[in-house]
Amino acid sequence: LNVNHFSGVFDGNGHTISDFRVESDTSVIGFFGYLVQGRVEDLHLSGMTIEPDMSEAANYIVGGVVAYNMGGDVFGCSAEGQITLRHSQADLLVYVGGICGFVQGYGEDYSGTVSFCTSNVNIRSSGSQPVLAAGGVVGSAVGTAASAPANVYNCVYSGSISGRSMLSGGVVGYLRTFASVANSFSAGSVYAQSPETVAAAGGLVGMAETETAITWSYSSATLHVNGQEPGSGLIEGTAVGLRYADGTAGVDSRQALLLGAYQTNSAGQLVQDGQAYDMTDPDTVFALLGWREAEWQFENGRPSVLVSGAETNAFTVTFDFSGESVTAEGNDGGMLSQTRDEVRVSGGSLPVYWIYGGDGRNTFI
Repeated sequence: LNVNHFSGVFDGNGHTISDFRVESDTSVIGFFGYLVQGRVEDLHLSGMTIEPDMSEAANYIVGGVVAYNMGGDVFGCSAEGQITLRHSQADLLVYVGGICGFVQGYGEDYSGTVSFCTSNVNIRSSGSQPVLAAGGVVGSAVGTAASAPANVYNCVYSGSISGRSMLSGGVVGYLRTFASVANSFSAGSVYAQSPETVAAAGGLVGMAETETAITWSYSSATLHVNGQEPGSGLIEGTAVGLRYADGTAGVDSRQALLLGAYQTNSAGQLVQDGQAYDMTDPDTVFALLGWREAEWQFENGRPSVLVSGAETNAFTVTFDFSGESVTAEGNDGGMLSQTRDEVRVSGGSLPVYWIYGGDGRNTFI
């Protein structure tokens, strides 16, 4: 248990830590407490038990591998076991995830990521107060800027989320601005119970704010919700439990993007646009979602990630403004115009999901 921040590179080298147990009275709880612009990779926890004391009057962040990821990367890790919470203090926020409790960007330059991770963690909250967000992989994710997003991709969850939780998701409980989920899968059961408030349970995401994206992912998890009816400004769903109907932060805010985000029945069957898909068949999944076969293997109709299949590449993405000239103030204060914007990416993992948030200034120095 590391309650201090870690900013280096920790390579677990494929080792498994068995019977990892935490009974802590601190409020940031995980194998690593704070990961700040660092990297944790190839670390595996088996037989994990986390039972925080939760008597401190503080907000809590609980995760299996990392509690609070600030602009860091968690890659190729796994956790198996249980997290049990007894939250009984009103007006305090609790975030819990099987791999990470909370993931965010850092400043305007560093993204926070969780990728190629597997969570088989049962999460239960049995206190008198609901936790705010519970996710099979990540409790909550938020970018600090369009250039510093929080991304969760190529992750798998199989387990149960039960008890008192406002926002529960098979992959992420609460997906906030400038955050995304891509190429992921969940199974098991997801329960949201908060009779006094609005509650949401989603196979992939419990609730998604504006300026978020959930793409090319699917869930076969069973869903249960016990909460107040959402207002007219919210859209109910299954893969994503709730999302805003309209942008809420001005003309440039967009509702959550759902592209290839599916919820199957418990047998893995999907009907989309009148066509039936058997999502227990690997060929069907690869064709429908565009997943790279090198990154996945199937057993008994369910996918698991292959870390060995992850690729890194350097490439250029060009955004064409269809002949329209975009004019904005450059870094030197002068007005600059362009009809195209080229962004160079190095060391990127494929596949890449990019939502353009620029204004034509990205290549002007």
